[in-house]
Amino acid sequence: MSNDLQNFSAHCAAIAAKGEATAEDVQHLRNIAMADGRLCRSEVEAAFTVDRVLNERSQDWVWWLREITVDHLFGVGATAKDLAQDDADWLLAAVQPLATEGSRARLEVLVRVVETACSMPDAFYYAVLNALADAVTSNQGDGEPVICAEDATQLRRVLYASAGDGRFAISRAEAEFLFDLN
Repeated sequence: MSNDLQNFSAHCAAIAAKGEATAEDVQHLRNIAMADGRLCRSEVEAAFTVDRVLNERSQDWVWWLREITVDHLFGVGATAKDLAQDDADWLLAAVQPLATEGSRARLEVLVRVVETACSMPDAFYYAVLNALADAVTSNQGDGEPVICAEDATQLRRVLYASAGDGRFAISRAEAEFLFDLN
């Protein structure tokens, strides 16, 4: 293991131990991770491991988690942003569990990947929609599921993503998904 990866892992462990990811933590991790100009999968996985145990996440943390994932999958400045099946499988495994209180940041990662990708496996796209549906149905208002503004925004971003099923328009399958969700 390289010194950079050891230092990154050590700082991730310290963040996990305190249960909070601050803007300063994000800046420190960014400095370590980008010292060699690229993000390795181990660094992204370490960040997901930290996210699973956090009690508090700054907006900087959420933004950084989604951006390092997109940068890792597609490369900084890459023109071909096609999500391969093996990368889609890895990402779906890396963001688990999604049906938990603290999974909003990991859901945001999935939404950002869908927004960024030019193409992706259909199964990945529908797995993201189903994860969002699960998040919606876990929001309870007076005992009934409630679609909050954040849910509606994430659903819109996924449904209108360029690599989505309808490619800028809602497909029949997506419309049926929305009716079922309603």
